[in-house]
Amino acid sequence: MELLSYEEADIEKYIFVAVLDKRTSRICQEHDNQVYDRDKAVPGVNCPPMHPWCRSTTVAYDEDADYSKLKRRARNPETGKVEYVPADMTYKEWYSKYVDGNRESIKRKAFDKTIKDGIIVSVSGTTIGHTPPGKIGLPNSVVQHNATNGDVLGRTYYDARGFKTKDVHFTNHKQPARHPYGKIGEHAHDFVFDDEGKFVSRSTRELTDDERKENQDILWRY
Repeated sequence: MELLSYEEADIEKYIFVAVLDKRTSRICQEHDNQVYDRDKAVPGVNCPPMHPWCRSTTVAYDEDADYSKLKRRARNPETGKVEYVPADMTYKEWYSKYVDGNRESIKRKAFDKTIKDGIIVSVSGTTIGHTPPGKIGLPNSVVQHNATNGDVLGRTYYDARGFKTKDVHFTNHKQPARHPYGKIGEHAHDFVFDDEGKFVSRSTRELTDDERKENQDILWRY
């Protein structure tokens, strides 16, 4: 119906609009705020509905409009109340600011410590990009490994000597056959180093229930 209205009004482009809340499907998240040609619109590909019970919609695109000065509705992830954000804010930007941002603030307040009795209560540092944390770090610390886009790839645990004792990964490294674990490939590597720092062994396994609880600030979304 919207596409027919656009055609009748000689509107050539439309904006894909997803709902800004935590229930939105991943495919709709990816299309949110993208501009598409009306004559190339294909429902399920670049136009709602993308799936059964799809809540996404479209609006006409005006190339002369300053969307940064306009507003769109969003659901506050903490209170559930409707708020308004800039119309040009994408789902990814909204999620980063209002979901991850709030969660990170809360997490940092609770995690400003180190490993205590084997339980993670701190993220002591972060590495970004292709290089994960090395085999040596601060004793009893946990270092987070982020992708360049901000996604958390894993966390490295160091023992009282400062040697890596465990990696917890939140993906299958795009190798599902080699990492048939968890819901999306999340798994752990256990490392053993001797007192001189010489590598002894590495093993791969499922995350334990305790490890899932320790890292629920990341795993909750999967």
